[in-house]
Amino acid sequence: MLNVEENLLDWISKYPQTEKYFRQLGETLGVCILCKELFTPLKEVLKKYSLSEQEILASLEQLIGSINSSN
Repeated sequence: MLNVEENLLDWISKYPQTEKYFRQLGETLGVCILCKELFTPLKEVLKKYSLSEQEILASLEQLIGSINSSN
């Protein structure tokens, strides 16, 4: 189960494929999220950048699920 209370480093450690996603998200926002928010819980990052928790989690679940199902 995905946990929005975990920081970004925890996410990348558990799900290495999310690093590219967070980098791309940062590019879209014009900020290096992994540089500025690596130790910040995902929930706080979503709030700080006014991102939809539901949309981001759906994208992450799809990414993680598609990688896991191909192994």
